Amino acid sequence: MQQLAVSAKPVVVHVGLHWTSLVVSCLFTLNLVAMPFYFYLHMPIIPVEEEAVPGVNSTRAYVTSMQARYTPRLANQVYVSDVHSGIIALRTDLSSELLGLCDDHKALLVSRIQGSVFFSPSIQAMTIEFVCGKNHTNVDALWGHYYFGVHVANSVLWSSQHGDVSTICYLFDPFVHYWTCSILEFLSRVFLSGYIAHQCWRYFYDPVAQLFGDLRSNPQGKTCRNVQLVIGEPTSLVVSNAWIVLAFTMDILLHPGTLGSATLRLIQPFDVWGGVLGSLYFGRLVWVSYAALWLWNYLYKHSARLSPVSCTVCAWTTTVLGVVLTKIDFIWTLALQLFMAMFNVHQAVEAIDVTFGTIVSCVLYGLVPFGLAYVEGTYWRLCWAKINPTSFNGRAHRLAHGDVKLRFLTWLYRVHNKQDDATKSDRGSIYKLFAMDERSQRNATVSQNSTDCYVRSLSATMHQLDVARVSLASRIKWHKDMSLTFQSNLSTTSVLGELHVSEASDNSSSGPSVTLVGAKNALWVQ
Repeated sequence: MQQLAVSAKPVVVHVGLHWTSLVVSCLFTLNLVAMPFYFYLHMPIIPVEEEAVPGVNSTRAYVTSMQARYTPRLANQVYVSDVHSGIIALRTDLSSELLGLCDDHKALLVSRIQGSVFFSPSIQAMTIEFVCGKNHTNVDALWGHYYFGVHVANSVLWSSQHGDVSTICYLFDPFVHYWTCSILEFLSRVFLSGYIAHQCWRYFYDPVAQLFGDLRSNPQGKTCRNVQLVIGEPTSLVVSNAWIVLAFTMDILLHPGTLGSATLRLIQPFDVWGGVLGSLYFGRLVWVSYAALWLWNYLYKHSARLSPVSCTVCAWTTTVLGVVLTKIDFIWTLALQLFMAMFNVHQAVEAIDVTFGTIVSCVLYGLVPFGLAYVEGTYWRLCWAKINPTSFNGRAHRLAHGDVKLRFLTWLYRVHNKQDDATKSDRGSIYKLFAMDERSQRNATVSQNSTDCYVRSLSATMHQLDVARVSLASRIKWHKDMSLTFQSNLSTTSVLGELHVSEASDNSSSGPSVTLVGAKNALWVQ
């Protein structure tokens, strides 16, 4: 009887991308690439003057010119934003019902006037005299805004009386550069945008492409029919780059007039889109927080055990904090009076100096991420009592799953099995190394977890069989105290390795012993 040798057909494994994760990752990248141009939501690329404006030295002519230009536009509107020059004009009508505030609540009366956050003390007194009837002459005033001794903006105020209604118009005129400087600034932002795109591709998407190509040529698993690559996003890589952080921070500090425009847009209650633009600009102040985190990581990352801060949580916290503080009128009024009393290099009656206020604001935003790190550390101590946060396993679990954005994205992508979520999500040998040796983290202050990708093994019915969490090897900082050995493994891919970490003896002051199984120059570790 002839026996026929039947060879088993090899299992065909289909390797594909998780398209939802790819789209979300691209949206995060587009936001990063477009971020340098958010400045132009408040300022024109090249300012265009509709007509010649008299010099500031001619105070009366300057006020008259602005009054003639914007009074007709404010006749039917209470909020005007000039996209050609960056000027913001606001109108306030005070009826006789508010005159009862003249006796005991003058500060509250002034706060009802749009733009009063930038009134100098003399302008406030002049306005109260006009509104309360002590001075029947219309108010025409001009005062400057100074920043480190440089004249950066003008404020203009004029008033009129119509029966029992007092109308007060306020105009904020931030100085913009000449067209040559404006073009150079625009080109510098184009360069910064291109540099961000280059960093995203070189340090994230190119390794992802190599991982995907290697998985297609070397599919993981023998029983699965499908392999799916879930892609992370590169925001944390960008906000950890020193040059990008420096560029955004300097862009904010060198344009105080834009911050003044954003403040007025956020405070005024008439235009919803203007309020959104103001909120977006205050969101840019998160780069001051990123700068503080980078500086702390550079100087003290080995001596301070702070929880890594999620860049998305930090951005939202900074935006909400800026919006809330700006909306509280008495805080701005009190702060302005304090800044004027403590720091006014010009000692001019009709001038305000915003230098000290800007410094205090930057310090406040710089402290935000450290407050978040403290809150997150407290959360892990209170809510995860079953995992000892001071133990090795507790620290590894906190580092692997402390990023709120990552937890949301893995839930959105349905990466983990519902029945075995804990064991499936604890993969990632890199976090064991970080928990054992803090010096091995290249960036210990900004959470890099969102750059992690997941390799899912799926059955023919697309049921998840297994999931492997892979992290960028560039997150590891190899140092001289670390005992590092390599062990080749033909079953692994050429871009993917695995770390085996063993703790050093108690009597030894050296770092842990690490064995990298797989390719020596692996881009990813699992």
